[in-house]
Amino acid sequence: AYYLPAAGAGSVLVNPTAPTVTVSPSPPNPTLGSAVTFTATVAGPTSAVAPTGSVSWSISVPSSATCSNSTLIVGGSNSSTATCVLSNVLVGSYTATANYSGDGNYQATSGLATASVAKSTPTVSISTSPSSPAPGSQVTFTATVAGPTGAVAPTGTITWHITGPGSP
Repeated sequence: AYYLPAAGAGSVLVNPTAPTVTVSPSPPNPTLGSAVTFTATVAGPTSAVAPTGSVSWSISVPSSATCSNSTLIVGGSNSSTATCVLSNVLVGSYTATANYSGDGNYQATSGLATASVAKSTPTVSISTSPSSPAPGSQVTFTATVAGPTGAVAPTGTITWHITGPGSP
């Protein structure tokens, strides 16, 4: 043999990788006064360990709304999730940004999604008093305008147009 036995040592440095952060709203188009849940899925490469750490939320909204920081919940072999729930949403566009903190295996990164709340059609009901007026007597009409349960009360103007015998 031409060579003597030999030994060697070395090291490999593995830098943290950037996971993907996907944010999705549910429902994507919530109704006035309802809630919307934003879910952030933080995923590493296939067959990698699931990301750990936390997600902080930044909310861009038409009103003041906040979500507290969320600890990631491991949901799959290479992914974890965190949620943000906004209640009693108003009309406008809500953009939620999930800011992932990073851990020993993954770099910090972020993702975002938008949910849009459109104007709602209120219900209008009209009542009369008395309910069965006598001919020639005075009648009072009352209009009740209501929005969805949990939503802000409708505001605005009611324009009356009354037709019938003797109407102008």
